[in-house]
Amino acid sequence: MPDSKSEISDDAFSHIWMCIKDELASLQEKAPNEQRGQVVNPISGAVYAQNTGAAALVFAADYVRTGSPDSLSRARLALEGLLKINIYSGLDEPKWSRLGWHNYKGSMFATGTLLDALWKAQALLQIGNDKQDFQPLLRYLETCKISKGLYTHDTFKPGQTPIPVQKGQRPDGLWPYTYPLPFQRMAFYFPAAWPFFGRLPIIRRYLLGAGDTSILFGDMVHHCLVLYYLAKSASLRPQSQGGYKHTVSKGWGWLRDHLINVGNGELKVDFSWEPAPTCFRYANFSDTSTYFLILAMLPFLVELGVISIADYHKFSSGVLMHVEQCLLNAKDKPYEGPDEILKYILPRVGEASAWKGALLSEFISNHAKIKG
Repeated sequence: MPDSKSEISDDAFSHIWMCIKDELASLQEKAPNEQRGQVVNPISGAVYAQNTGAAALVFAADYVRTGSPDSLSRARLALEGLLKINIYSGLDEPKWSRLGWHNYKGSMFATGTLLDALWKAQALLQIGNDKQDFQPLLRYLETCKISKGLYTHDTFKPGQTPIPVQKGQRPDGLWPYTYPLPFQRMAFYFPAAWPFFGRLPIIRRYLLGAGDTSILFGDMVHHCLVLYYLAKSASLRPQSQGGYKHTVSKGWGWLRDHLINVGNGELKVDFSWEPAPTCFRYANFSDTSTYFLILAMLPFLVELGVISIADYHKFSSGVLMHVEQCLLNAKDKPYEGPDEILKYILPRVGEASAWKGALLSEFISNHAKIKG
């Protein structure tokens, strides 16, 4: 395999990378003077620490890749901006409703992806984080913990009964949005009995759940999020990779079956299986962050022996081709799908370009390690 820098410098990756990096530079310049270095979220119109951490990683990765003094300066500014925020106690996630913008307290997604990007940016710039006191982070995680191994999306108050998200994999390999109960998993093995359950609403609700809590409910970006972090976790714990491989392989197999070759090797994600909303709601349906999660996970799948070097090149080039040809002209289009679905989806701050850039940064960093 040719040197990674020369191999991808003139292809789809370079175009995508420059578009995201330039957009983040522009959004960093829009921050108020008192929040200098941070990055404005284009959806909320305000600075957002998760975007700032992701941008720090993008700029750091670009400095390592190109030696750009501007990228180094921007990475340092972003990291300095984050020093003014208490990010280890849980980051709030802004959401919009008819009453205006409000914060979901202690978002696991926002906090986790911010710290992941921050630590990688510090590592690329050889800035240590060993002096950080992690006790606030551990205390924050307890505010999202339902029981051993089960967590909810945000901090919850005593007396609330939130639902656990992720972790429970279906027999076919998909991770539904919420953790499926034992009876739900059992019922999934016997789909021929579902029409019977449908005539008994109480039993159907008990066995299969209803709405967003059903084992049948899920979306592609959350499936890929679990698959990416599970494969990544295995890379950090080589001694336990064997225990991860079967689960990761099942998850990858389900995802692979939902990638469509639209010609000339270009790969498009099949979102058609996701629920079709019939009213306005927050959702990750048709979320184009899926493509960037796929790119970020591919090197880890090679390391685990789930895919071959040849498959790695096929899937990475196919996904990059689709992103460049179909998504860039839409100004970082956050969704991909028919208007009858997209018109009901309320934009989320996490769907801006920053996290996509952070995932692309991980892809390019690990790409250099792939030999073949």
